[in-house]
Amino acid sequence: MKHKSSINMNYSGRILFLLCLFIGSCRKDGPKNDPVTYGASFTLTVFTDKAMYKPGEQISFSLNQPLQGNIRVRYRHLGETLGDVPLAGNSWTWTAPSADFTGYMVDLYEQADGKEKIHASVAVDVSSDWARFPRYGFLTNFGQLSNDEINKVIKNLSRHHINGLQYYDWLYKHHMPLAGTGSAPQNNWKEISNKDVYLSTLKNYISVGHAHNMRSMFYNLAFGALSDAAADGVAEEWYAYK
Repeated sequence: MKHKSSINMNYSGRILFLLCLFIGSCRKDGPKNDPVTYGASFTLTVFTDKAMYKPGEQISFSLNQPLQGNIRVRYRHLGETLGDVPLAGNSWTWTAPSADFTGYMVDLYEQADGKEKIHASVAVDVSSDWARFPRYGFLTNFGQLSNDEINKVIKNLSRHHINGLQYYDWLYKHHMPLAGTGSAPQNNWKEISNKDVYLSTLKNYISVGHAHNMRSMFYNLAFGALSDAAADGVAEEWYAYK
């Protein structure tokens, strides 16, 4: 009995020692740095005029609001600084370096009280082929949109560096994508979910997207056809049968 009691006391003592050690090692100190507060401090946005650029192409930057102070613009690739110049206004340009398939970071910053404060940043993709780093986005609303509405959508997609746009369900029918004919298309039609599609909206989206260096592609079913396909000239021998 004495032997068992000694073992139990020894085991309990070890548990108590470890518990005290654990409690003593815990601290209630908060983080050394102030936590990041999201909200108004992130209202400044830097825009580029395209989603991607060719080597040597001119890049245009713009701010959504004025920025005061001794602000500088820094161009970086990984840990290397390629340029560092004063910010001269709300818009400026930079020539893309000659290296292909390379990304860059552009910072707007200032030195305050011996510390660096970055106000905003934007990435730049310099690639001659969009398929090297494809970044897909989707369009689904092709109603009667104004030029301002279309430009706003494309500008937002470009800010997220989307370089490939898929036009989802713009078509008239799976077996007849365009309402009318190629030489005389209709100005508007109902797509397969009965939403309005305007030819002018499609054309403007494609034009503005191309101006932002985005590729355009449309979604359709491979070998898809609706029940009225025969009336539209789809022959039975075109089908795949089980």
